[in-house]
Amino acid sequence: MSRFMRADVLPADRDAQDFISARARDVSPITANGDLRTLRAAFNVAVSCGWIAENPFQKVKAIRVPKTERATLDAGGLRAVLDMARDMGGDMDIAVHLAGLAGLRAGEVAAASWDWFDFTAGTITVRCDSRFTPKGKRSRTVPLHPELVACLLRHRRDLGRVLRAESVPRKPWKLIQDTLAPGVCFHGLRHSCASLWAANGVPPFLIQAWLGHSSISTTEGYVHCAAIVDPRFSFGLPEAPAQRERA
Repeated sequence: MSRFMRADVLPADRDAQDFISARARDVSPITANGDLRTLRAAFNVAVSCGWIAENPFQKVKAIRVPKTERATLDAGGLRAVLDMARDMGGDMDIAVHLAGLAGLRAGEVAAASWDWFDFTAGTITVRCDSRFTPKGKRSRTVPLHPELVACLLRHRRDLGRVLRAESVPRKPWKLIQDTLAPGVCFHGLRHSCASLWAANGVPPFLIQAWLGHSSISTTEGYVHCAAIVDPRFSFGLPEAPAQRERA
């Protein structure tokens, strides 16, 4: 940015566009667009302070980001991942169940506290308060899947955060990913959950509310693979091994 901040070297609109285009050849489109937002903000400050007459980056077009289909898990895949996480125990067990069965983001999983859960009502409320601000900047309530309830009861404490660590454990998830879910990132569990909701008849507007999306178009991007999920499954999950043994 320093190349543009000397008073005698102010870029024209064309220079600004060329700079972002050149930047996009060296980094990903997402990174280049992030740089564009930063430069716009910096030059807006310069305009507001009266240092320059107009912002040369204001009219620069963002770099087009190619649409990619996020890898998700089908019913059997999620079943296997949940079982492996349960065998690992601890934070990994909780994190995978919260993301895969309630659609929580990684940051929400890490911030979840026991007062979010109402086991009587069968709900989890992702709270927007002084302790945590979710991405949507508002609270939302999501139904508790029976297997998520069982998972939480395995680890239940009276107070504090649900996870003992500050974030979702990376190494255990990498092991699950390499073993059972190649190409599926942790956020893919949230996508998988949304797709299973859709496959089992949950209306899009309700999925939008449960995921905390401000736009239904964002939700539609999460449920793109719903058509391949077998709708005969209840929430798309085959029985766990322990359930089969009891039958």
